[in-house]
Amino acid sequence: MMKKKEQLLQEFDEGPLDFQPTYKFDLNSDNYDSSGKKRKPAWTDRILWRLRPAEEEEGNSALEVKEEEEEEEEKEEEEEFPLKIRQDLYTCNMEFSISDHKPVTGVFTLELKKRFTAPLVRVKAEGEWSSDLDAVVLYRAMQPFPSSSWDWIGLFKVGFSSVTDYITYTWVKDDEMNSSEEATQVYVSKEEIPVRGGDCVLCYYSGALQCVIGVSEPFKVLASKVAIEEGFSPERINDLDQIVAGEDFLQ
Repeated sequence: MMKKKEQLLQEFDEGPLDFQPTYKFDLNSDNYDSSGKKRKPAWTDRILWRLRPAEEEEGNSALEVKEEEEEEEEKEEEEEFPLKIRQDLYTCNMEFSISDHKPVTGVFTLELKKRFTAPLVRVKAEGEWSSDLDAVVLYRAMQPFPSSSWDWIGLFKVGFSSVTDYITYTWVKDDEMNSSEEATQVYVSKEEIPVRGGDCVLCYYSGALQCVIGVSEPFKVLASKVAIEEGFSPERINDLDQIVAGEDFLQ
């Protein structure tokens, strides 16, 4: 009703309400209001979303075009507009009962336009990687870019979804070993490499550009030979990884 009435709300989308009403519940229960007021169950908590149109950013939302020009303009807008969005989940979380509301969750997939058509940095894992030895990263600038002391190279599991999903990272300037016209070497301490190993990639993150500007080919981080020789089972090796991760967090 409010979306029909309020023009601002008409600009927003909402997923289907395929979950049960989230209000009003008796505290610490899944029972709807049993008080004297007997409130009707309602979808009080909602998630609305919208994409800001490209023409709104340019300030020409009132611009009108001829019919034969519309197809070309739509193509240009698609190229300029950096974001596509898809709602994958819209539901309530019934397991929480500390409030008279149930929390609502929305999960979205965002597709961003690449800021650069080609990598600015080539990144490579040098030699064999495992937690038994310090590892070496090679990187080389493919074209000029504004480097800074906040640039870092992160180790990620293949299939990571966010730049914050790194296993570990190394500051490019702090851990620089040597450099030449061909490539620069930095190292990653063996204590920070997962004992269990796995399929990984390296990503060069630019502090100035606020984005990843180079990704290595996938490579295999081997499980620790020392841990295996000392009789650690895969479960115990996994425990070691968690302990190391906890120590890194505390530091």
